[in-house]
Amino acid sequence: MKKVNPQLKEILPISDKIAITNLITNAYFTKEEETGKTEYTPYFREIAQIRCFASYVLTGVEFEEQEDVYELIRSDSELLLMYSDWIALNKDYDQISIDVKDLVDYRKKLLLKQNDTVSAYVTDLLKEQLKLQKLQDTLLSQQKKINETISPDEQRSFYEKIMKVKDEDVISKIVELVHKKETPEQS
Repeated sequence: MKKVNPQLKEILPISDKIAITNLITNAYFTKEEETGKTEYTPYFREIAQIRCFASYVLTGVEFEEQEDVYELIRSDSELLLMYSDWIALNKDYDQISIDVKDLVDYRKKLLLKQNDTVSAYVTDLLKEQLKLQKLQDTLLSQQKKINETISPDEQRSFYEKIMKVKDEDVISKIVELVHKKETPEQS
C-alpha cells in the first residue's frame, strides 16, 4: 500500500453510487461452489463496504493487487477513521445504505419464492410417487388373487393363446366373459 495524502472524494458520481450499492448488496448473497445454492451471507457486508470505500471514495492511496484491502484499512488508524467518518457522516452513504437494504430485502424475497416453488414441485412429485405406489400395490394385490386362482403355467398358456388370436371380436368376447364372471349380474 502506498499512501500519498489520503482524502475522500467530495462528489461521488451516480455510477459510483450504483456500483457501491450493487457490490455491497451482492456481498449479502454468495453461491455455494459445490451445490450452486445461493447462501445469505450478511457477514461479508463490512468487507464489501471497506473495499468499495477504497475503490470509489478514497483517493491518494494505492493498493497492490495481492494486498488485503480490508485488513490494511482496518489496521491503519488514519484510513480507518476516514472510513468510519464516511460511514457515519456522509449523506451519499446514507442513501446507499437505504438502497442496499431495499435490494437485500427484495433478493431475500426472491430466494424465498424460489425455495417455495421448488418445495411445491418436490411435494407434487412426492404425491405422484405415492399415487404410483398405491397403483403398484393394487396391481400386486390383483396379481396375487389371480395367482391363487390360476397357476402361473395356466396364465402363461392363456397369454400365449390370446396373443395368437388376431380377431379383435374374439378378444373382446373373452374380455366380456371374464368381466361377467368377475362381476355377477344382480337380479
